[in-house]
Amino acid sequence: MDGTDVHFGGGADEMDPFNEGKNPRSNVHIRLKQRTGRKFWTTADGLAQDLDFDKILKYFRKWKRCGGTIIEDPDHGEVIQLQGDHNVR
Repeated sequence: MDGTDVHFGGGADEMDPFNEGKNPRSNVHIRLKQRTGRKFWTTADGLAQDLDFDKILKYFRKWKRCGGTIIEDPDHGEVIQLQGDHNVR
């Protein structure tokens, strides 16, 4: 399994009635990356840079009952990385 890519957020040409014609704040991608055997990383990237990543990570760790960290990726910027497959839960 190479991974799963889930995309949240609209493109710049999509109109959101609550966004008042502005570009979307975030174009979020949720990805599953297989580590070894049955172990996975769940990553979230594309979040707006003005968000507090530490608070988001703390909430995710409590909500999903897992470990997690914030990593700096050269292609995607700051990425929230959680241990485990959180696709269905």
